[in-house]
Amino acid sequence: MQPVEDTENVNTGSRVIGTRSLHLLGMLQMLFEDGKEADWQ
Repeated sequence: MQPVEDTENVNTGSRVIGTRSLHLLGMLQMLFEDGKEADWQ
């Protein structure tokens, strides 16, 4: 058994990593969309 605080820290850490990767994915998607629009013109 590990203390509750440790597991909570791990949970918040993975949550932060998750939001960061989602943010990066969103930025990549936006760049990709911009690139497609540029190709069409």
